[in-house]
Amino acid sequence: MTDVKTTQGRTVSHCHVPNAPCTRELNEAEIAEAREIAAEINQYANEISPPTAEFNCHGFAVADSHGWFNHPRRIFEDDFDRMPLESARRNDIVVYMNGDTVMHSARITQMEDGQIHRLRSKWGNLAVLSHSLKGVPEVYGSPAHILRRREVD
Repeated sequence: MTDVKTTQGRTVSHCHVPNAPCTRELNEAEIAEAREIAAEINQYANEISPPTAEFNCHGFAVADSHGWFNHPRRIFEDDFDRMPLESARRNDIVVYMNGDTVMHSARITQMEDGQIHRLRSKWGNLAVLSHSLKGVPEVYGSPAHILRRREVD
């Protein structure tokens, strides 16, 4: 495990392949299986980059594909403002929650008529995918709010 610091100086643990719990990169058979799983979940999602264990959804959405973050709350709290879904803009982050648990982060890539039209996100060990607001695995729950990166002075 390694740490990154938020803009407020707090540390946030994350990992990189091949360090535990990010033990290794996917092999060809696992990549093929990951692609099949993604197609079963959402046949309309488009692969942007191949399946990998190098980063997860939070690493993709808030840290430019830098590592695997299981506990991103400090980054959310220190580096982003929480906003209602209705105020979404391109490049904001949609946070999906299942009950009180943060499950997923996705970056907004396209807005149409003030509505979120397309997002990009990483589904665990699966690929980075382009998808609709509700086109994510059920276990991720529902879109709860957005995060907008704070301006740095």
